[in-house]
Amino acid sequence: MKTILEVGFTAILCSFIIYPLDIAHTILAMDCTPHGNQRKLITIWDYFKTIPKNNKMRALYKGLSTQLASSMLYITTLAMGIQVWEKGVKNKTKITAFVALGLTALIAETISYPMDTIKRCLQVDKKTTFIELLSSSFKGKNTFILMRGLPAHLIRVLIMMITTGTMYTLLKPKLS
Repeated sequence: MKTILEVGFTAILCSFIIYPLDIAHTILAMDCTPHGNQRKLITIWDYFKTIPKNNKMRALYKGLSTQLASSMLYITTLAMGIQVWEKGVKNKTKITAFVALGLTALIAETISYPMDTIKRCLQVDKKTTFIELLSSSFKGKNTFILMRGLPAHLIRVLIMMITTGTMYTLLKPKLS
């Protein structure tokens, strides 16, 4: 339990520090103009210059609470999966550990994905609030809007887990 709290606190601190860069990343990625027209924002500094001085902190941290909730949900799910693996698997090998952590990460990503989608929407839309986004996602045909893009995200996570696990396994003996 102590480890979960330590990891959770670290995630919150890191999120708070790097969150303005996350917003800049989202805004720059969403600044798409059709047919090669001039984009409004070219660099990260262009984005930071557009933030009004009297509203800088609010603009830089819009959606942070959703990010923190998503991080805590992800960490809790991951920690629970690791505990189940540690207590439930009798024949522990590197392969079972790798598969168990990979599956746990996929489950944790799936559970926390709707919060990440809400965070991205909050970052892009200056007028929308968390409650408006949540309530509109359950009206009419928008029921699964919070899960849009999940398959591509899970493929990315799976590739990342395989790459990270492989590199860690290969480099660990050399770094020890």
